Amino acid sequence: MKERLAKPVGSALSAIKILKYLSISRTPKRLMEISADLGINNSTCLNILRTMESEEFISRVDSKLYEIGPALMDIGQRIAKTGRIVPILEQITSRYGVNALFWRRFGQGQLVLTACSNPQSIVNIDATIGMRVPLLTGSMGRVIAGSGEFSRAELAEMFRETVWQRPLDFETFLTQASEAADRGWSEERGYYLEGVTAICVPIPGESRKITRLLTAFGLSDLIPDDTFPALARDMLKAAELIALEE
Repeated sequence: MKERLAKPVGSALSAIKILKYLSISRTPKRLMEISADLGINNSTCLNILRTMESEEFISRVDSKLYEIGPALMDIGQRIAKTGRIVPILEQITSRYGVNALFWRRFGQGQLVLTACSNPQSIVNIDATIGMRVPLLTGSMGRVIAGSGEFSRAELAEMFRETVWQRPLDFETFLTQASEAADRGWSEERGYYLEGVTAICVPIPGESRKITRLLTAFGLSDLIPDDTFPALARDMLKAAELIALEE
């Protein structure tokens, strides 16, 4: 039986309520929404949000909206090793010998790795839970750019902030993004990381804004071109399964 505290700490309880509230919210929430829905004083709520934001348990979007932050996702996804998403990723890794990664979008310009499966091989590039990359990174960038969420000017600005190991011009990037939108998945052949090939599919959601992505990557020499269609099909199926689990 759970022991009842004689005097619970009010601020701690409020912080827990906020985290639980945001964790089940489909969209980021405003301060007034959080305060009203949870019955927390507006000033107190703001102070708690700012404190948790400083520790990255909460992220701010567009300066006025709040969502769960990468620090909490890092903790949660360490536990997720026993959850339902990782076994889906492990199936892809086992079948194709690639790294399979599940990414979440945080804030306006970052993607955070929240679950992954790495192959057991002599030559491999390990991915680490909690790592962050710019929004237009690699194969994920093509999917996001092709979603129609951002204007050409916005994409150009984000593209300039993305580092590529092999030269890639903006027009070529946009063409690849358009191709990705048409077929439902993107490919990246050594521009972001030289010698590395990647495929990305979006996780189905309720709006055109892509907030979750599934990627697979490996050394280019170990991923034959003729495996791309089958790998992409299996990843699209996996993305649908993950959407059901979320």
